[in-house]
Amino acid sequence: ALNLSKLFCTSNSLSLSSAEVASSNNKIVGFCSAIIVENEMQITSVTVKSDFRNKKIATKMLLYLFDIACKNNVLSCILEVRENNIPAINLYKKFGFKQIGIRKKYYANTYDALIFYIEDMKSQEVLSDYERLKEDCV
Repeated sequence: ALNLSKLFCTSNSLSLSSAEVASSNNKIVGFCSAIIVENEMQITSVTVKSDFRNKKIATKMLLYLFDIACKNNVLSCILEVRENNIPAINLYKKFGFKQIGIRKKYYANTYDALIFYIEDMKSQEVLSDYERLKEDCV
C-alpha cells in the first residue's frame, strides 16, 4: 500500500517550504518539494523510483502540492522539467501547466530545461483538471 507523508513544512513571513515522501512497505518510492514565495509556488522536485512509476504516485504528490497551494492562496505555479522527460511533461500538461520558456543546457550542461507555468491556479480550467485527476486517483 502507498503511504504519503509530510517530510517537513517550514514557513516564515516571506515563504513556505514543504516536502512529501511517498513510501511503500516502509521503503521510500517518491519525493516532492515546493517553495511558496508570496503568491507563487515553485515546484522544485517531483521524483518516483523507476520501478514504481505508472502507479499515479507523481499525480498524488502533485495533488498534495496543489492542496498546499490552495490553502496558501497561491495564484501561480512554475516548474522546470528536462526536455526528454516525456512522462513528466505529459503529467504537468494534465494539471494545466503550459510551456513558457527554455533554459538551454540546464541539466548537466547537456539537456534543456523546459519551463512550465500555471498563471491562474484558481481558473476554472485548472480547478476542473485538479478535480478530474483527484477522482482518477481514488
